[in-house]
Amino acid sequence: MSLYLNINDKFKPFEMIYVRAKLRVLNQRKLNNVEIQVSNWYTSWFYYSGDFQIIPLADLRDSSKGFVVNDMLKVEVQLEGISSTKWYPS
Repeated sequence: MSLYLNINDKFKPFEMIYVRAKLRVLNQRKLNNVEIQVSNWYTSWFYYSGDFQIIPLADLRDSSKGFVVNDMLKVEVQLEGISSTKWYPS
């Protein structure tokens, strides 16, 4: 399974937005959650980041792993920092 943070917004000219966040797939049996750290500058031409494979599909299908319970998968995003600035190319 892939998980990405997408800044789906209209950027102002030359605007850059910095985001630091944790993306998690929660383990509902209180075992280990799967987590990735995202730390990127986003622009009008680069507006998403994440991980191609945060968790194997086999782990989601295996009910003993505790990620999918009663046909429900829980995902959490913890935003740790957001900042915006102007960038003027030389």
